[in-house]
Amino acid sequence: MKLVQEGKAVGTSAQFPVRIGETAVEYAYKVLNGEGVEEKTLIPSIFIDKTNVDEYIKIYQE
Repeated sequence: MKLVQEGKAVGTSAQFPVRIGETAVEYAYKVLNGEGVEEKTLIPSIFIDKTNVDEYIKIYQE
């Protein structure tokens, strides 16, 4: 993201590991309770470029 901020890269992508973990735990509980879960679950990722890099760099610096 620093390179994007400096104009040395066009962009980068970001995933959300906390959301991935939360979904995994939620599905584990469902399976343990005999409930069905989706075979495939998509967790959205984002593209970070010069239009939103300042917003996301603050989040990841904390």
